[in-house]
Amino acid sequence: MDFKNENVQIMFSVSPQTARNWADEFQKYLSPTANPESGATRLFTREDMTVFSLIAEMRGQGKQYDAIGGALENGKRGGLPDLPDEALIYLSSNEHGIMLANENRELKAKIMTMATDIESFSKMNIENIQLKERVAQRDEIIDDLKNRLIELEAKLVANMERIGREYTQGVMETLQRLGKLPGKDDS
Repeated sequence: MDFKNENVQIMFSVSPQTARNWADEFQKYLSPTANPESGATRLFTREDMTVFSLIAEMRGQGKQYDAIGGALENGKRGGLPDLPDEALIYLSSNEHGIMLANENRELKAKIMTMATDIESFSKMNIENIQLKERVAQRDEIIDDLKNRLIELEAKLVANMERIGREYTQGVMETLQRLGKLPGKDDS
């Protein structure tokens, strides 16, 4: 069973001109009925629809035609719902199908936005983790410096006490040598 240009437009939410442009641009990957002689109706096979599916997906990601052509050249194709051709044609040719196609397009857009948000939040999370690691490293350095300060203050106090004792001892020794050391019975 063949699909018409209208089916392509509805299934992939594109204008008639876009569907024709895709058929012309990527005719190498489409069946001969996708680009018939002038005046004949374009008809697309299910395989053609997988080509359009990939084109729509990659265009939705902002890819250019050369990248899409490269993917098609490597045999990549898009996916279609696992439905018989008759069901796909029905869905893409009536009001309900149009509504579902539009909803599908909106959901794809939301998914792309969410994927972008997730990527952005993941990057922010990595940056946040890195900042937390840097803060933790700085906290360790600060703790080490505080401990060194406490040690140096303790050494300073000990040195001052030693200097005080040595000074007192020096004064006492000098007074004793000079004979001017007051005795216990002088008071």
